[in-house]
Amino acid sequence: MVLRVRVTVFVLLLLPVLIHSLDDQVWMVTGVSGRTIDLPCYYNPRTAGDTPKLILWYKKGDRSPVFRYDGRESQEKDSVRAESLMSTSRGTATLTLARITLLHAGIYECRVEFFRSPTHTSLVNLTVVETPRNVEVLDRRSGPPKHGVLGPYQEGMMVIFTCLARDGWPLPNVTWWRGKKMLDGGWEVSGPSLVRNDLVVSRLSRDWHNDTLTCIASNTHLVPPISVSTIIHMYLLPTSVIISGPAVAREGEHLRLRCTSRGSRPSALLTWMMRDSPVPAEKENTVYGRVTSSTLLINVTREDNSAKVTCRAANPAMPGSPITNTTKLNVHYPPSVHASLGRSLQPGMLKEGDDVYFTCSVDANPPATSINWYHEGGSQVQNVTAGIIISGDSLVIQRAHRSRSGKYSCLATNTLATVASNPVTLRIRYAPECSTSPTTYFIYDRPIKVTCTVSSFPPVTAIQWQWNSSVEVLRTTAVIHYLDQATAYLHVYPKHEQEDRALSCWAINQMGIQQKPCAFSVKVAKMPLPLSSCGLANITASSLSLTCQRPHTPAFGTALYRAEVYLENNTLFANVTSSTPSFKVSRLDADTIYQIKVYVTYGPVTSQPVVVSAVTSRTTHVPRDAVRGTRASNVGGVLGGVVVTAAVVGGVVWTQHYYTQHCRGNTPTPAPTKHDTRQTSDDTNPDVVPDVGELEH
Repeated sequence: MVLRVRVTVFVLLLLPVLIHSLDDQVWMVTGVSGRTIDLPCYYNPRTAGDTPKLILWYKKGDRSPVFRYDGRESQEKDSVRAESLMSTSRGTATLTLARITLLHAGIYECRVEFFRSPTHTSLVNLTVVETPRNVEVLDRRSGPPKHGVLGPYQEGMMVIFTCLARDGWPLPNVTWWRGKKMLDGGWEVSGPSLVRNDLVVSRLSRDWHNDTLTCIASNTHLVPPISVSTIIHMYLLPTSVIISGPAVAREGEHLRLRCTSRGSRPSALLTWMMRDSPVPAEKENTVYGRVTSSTLLINVTREDNSAKVTCRAANPAMPGSPITNTTKLNVHYPPSVHASLGRSLQPGMLKEGDDVYFTCSVDANPPATSINWYHEGGSQVQNVTAGIIISGDSLVIQRAHRSRSGKYSCLATNTLATVASNPVTLRIRYAPECSTSPTTYFIYDRPIKVTCTVSSFPPVTAIQWQWNSSVEVLRTTAVIHYLDQATAYLHVYPKHEQEDRALSCWAINQMGIQQKPCAFSVKVAKMPLPLSSCGLANITASSLSLTCQRPHTPAFGTALYRAEVYLENNTLFANVTSSTPSFKVSRLDADTIYQIKVYVTYGPVTSQPVVVSAVTSRTTHVPRDAVRGTRASNVGGVLGGVVVTAAVVGGVVWTQHYYTQHCRGNTPTPAPTKHDTRQTSDDTNPDVVPDVGELEH
């Protein structure tokens, strides 16, 4: 048993009571021993603007002032109150006394002398209250509480409780309280500075158990009263035992059952039984006021369904009178789902055109309300025309196509959850099929690599090639496999005949030879003509624009245009690639000569350059002689045309020479030609950008 004494001290601080007397001369002030008190002195000089010259505080019976304040000197303190303090403000001189005792009680006089006004005098009557020294409660039979507890008592017995308050001035009022209700307010003086109050309870009932009985002694409203509380304990049998918790338990989860017992003193001892065997509690005999509870934690399984759980409550002081309560577990569990191919099917031998069916096995409580099928994450709905039939827990696919390959799963739903099954992989065997559309390759003077990609299951064992103009079959030794696809490469070299050719490839697997080969065209790329009619415009000290005309050459690939800007010493200044033959060059130096080379590229072939010379103006205005060696824009156009024409003629001669050199031999040159050593284009260089107007055009 835990016994305790509790002394309640309220943290309520009341200001001193100021009572203005009827004669308007004496202020009544009440303070509490051990605390600080303010004695007010209000003055109002008759002469406007006058201030105190001297303020004196006297206590009646003392000749010397308690406190003296001279506006012409520093403040002083007397021997009566070493810690007294005075504060002045407009019309007020307040004397503050700290830690007052009964000796401070009496009449105080405040005298204020002014420089020009008559002396002002006021009186303050200070009353000091001393609170009781201590308060004690006890049982007339058993004496004082033990650790704040009286008892234990039996129901129906008579008890006399006594409260004693010692010292204090004036004598305190002593009262008994049960909670917020006062039980007895009568008290008597039973000795010097001793006040007594006896509380007689003729019959203790059960509702006294764990109640708090408080004795309060008070002699002033300035400070909280002094109180002593005790707890009443009784021997009581449990009146009820109840098992509470969820009505339904879910498999795999922790089920918490709480057993609550009321009315027992001391606290009831609670024990758990499951299938007539003791089980340990998670929290044993937790007491909340008059309620004792215990928590049982069960990790329920399907086997626990309908199992009986019993809670037994007994008073340890009277163990022969237990009471019990029993509940039955109702275990629900989410679906257990398993998908499988039909038992009569052989998964590794299914081919296009076969009928396939799946089964979804479900174990759930409550039973599953719906079963849904999914193929590669996509929901399957019944479509008899497409050969998809769903019936109960079965999925049937009639005349299965290779597109039906993949992972299948089913979802079962009951009131607890929706659960997905394991995925079942369906593989439909089929012969190889081309995965790429017909493709055209362009060849000029370097070898090219033709890519053949097919899909099949089982994987291909070989990929073969054949030129349409030849009966020879070429077999690829290196085949790259990825999932259901296989890829092979064939290197094609330039030929002397310079003619277009057709090429095909096909694959072989266990299902046979690919029925429709993959088709390719290998065409000979022609040397494109250089650009023509290149003209300069918008020439300033820092920028210029260049626009050329597209050549009239049949297109055999995507055309790309490149401009290279060189300084007068043949140093590359910038280059850029564009989809149109229109460029704008910026960030140039004033009065500087530049050479601009423009190329066009179709597929693997790049034309000869067109060279245009230009000179920037000395000022921001457009110069009349933008092109070196001319004095007017039309002359610049003529010179530009001369340079362009020279470049074009040179390009034609070089092309004929190149073609003659590469066509003399009897066999094609297997090694690739030397790469162009010109600096690659830098699209991030802001100095040369395609002309926006030309791009939009």
